[in-house]
Amino acid sequence: MSPISNRATGTAILSTIVITCILGSVACRRPSPAGQEQPAPTPAPASLQPTPSPSASEAGTLWVDPVAGMRFRFIPSGEFTMGSPPSVIGRHENEMQRQVTVRQAFWLGETEVTQGQWHTIMGTNPSHHSGCGEDCPVESVSWFDAIRFANRLSTTSGLPECYQVEGRSAFFSGLDCQGYRLPTEAEWEFAARAGGTHMYSGSKDIDEIGWYRENSGAGTNPVGRKRANAWELYDMTGNVWEWVWDWYDSYQPEDVTDPMGPSAGSRRVFRGCGWNTYALHCRTSFRHSFFPESRDPTIGVRLARSQ
Repeated sequence: MSPISNRATGTAILSTIVITCILGSVACRRPSPAGQEQPAPTPAPASLQPTPSPSASEAGTLWVDPVAGMRFRFIPSGEFTMGSPPSVIGRHENEMQRQVTVRQAFWLGETEVTQGQWHTIMGTNPSHHSGCGEDCPVESVSWFDAIRFANRLSTTSGLPECYQVEGRSAFFSGLDCQGYRLPTEAEWEFAARAGGTHMYSGSKDIDEIGWYRENSGAGTNPVGRKRANAWELYDMTGNVWEWVWDWYDSYQPEDVTDPMGPSAGSRRVFRGCGWNTYALHCRTSFRHSFFPESRDPTIGVRLARSQ
């Protein structure tokens, strides 16, 4: 039984993961030294000209990157209530509500990064569910793999890299970086809610918008087959969990602007729920975390780019 999808979040669940290192019937992969991806990726050809910065003003506006053909949707600036009220069934203490202001508009992947897109940029396909096909989400990627993918796509597109990786440390150049990056946890939840208050991303009925334990067929499914939320984002609930930038910790109770999480920690946050997760843990406010060097068949990635 999967400790990632079926048990409460926090230190206890991660201890269970470390001890058992088993999710469902699939064994976790051991992290490679210093969080590096294996095998070594094949470099993609560099673009001759930098990819122009997209611009928009209406939520959900489409932009397609010319290198990997990845589709992005415009996410406007705004304010929202992050977390969940105490009355929500299954709520955890780490979902404390707070008011968040997102000052800078950004672009977010319409879907999770697919196996085909990952292979185009990295020259590999690490997915356990590779038989699902190139339109299925890439998974079994660590947090370090995810930021290296973002950097590679930036370089290939003639854009600045947003991350500097030194061994087991990573440094982010900030929300003004014009390259590709992971969303922050606040950006992710803001986009998933899309101005609404549904329990799941875009609906109160999880079967309408997400692949989870009861309907996934025990594996990933092609992206974009369920209904999108109000900002045209697919699979924000279900299919695979998605890495975000932040280190994991409990929220601070005060109102915040453009939060980027703690300055240090041992586990990185991932959001959204996976193909083997119970519906209770697929709520938009549900939080989870894992070691940044670790890989799992339920965890993938969705990229962002600042406006």
